[in-house]
Amino acid sequence: MRNIIAFAAVMMILGVYRASDMSHIKIVSWYQSITDYQAFSRSIDDVITHLRETNTELVFRAFWRWNVIPDECPEGDTACELAGRSYAHLEDAIAEIKSELPDIIICGGIACERINAQERNPITGETFDR
Repeated sequence: MRNIIAFAAVMMILGVYRASDMSHIKIVSWYQSITDYQAFSRSIDDVITHLRETNTELVFRAFWRWNVIPDECPEGDTACELAGRSYAHLEDAIAEIKSELPDIIICGGIACERINAQERNPITGETFDR
């Protein structure tokens, strides 16, 4: 529960959500990861079904980044494809989930010890230095 409270505090500090946006949330699921369903012989529809059946309002750590994640998997990299380890996989999974569950909040995660000296926003291409 402390992780969820910390997450909510960070999201409010960053201005992503206001306290009033988060105050109604009662069901949070730790679903790591929304992109690796193929490795478990599942489909994105199975992920959506799990979230719907549990009445999930916030998906915590839906995508976990430890190493550098490519925008798209390199050609022939079956391990990357199977694990859904690219920002393209994440974008597609979020779009599918949001099409069925538009009000769900999806949160990714990164280990603090893995924040690099230079980080790149995969959506805007913007680079951030420490």
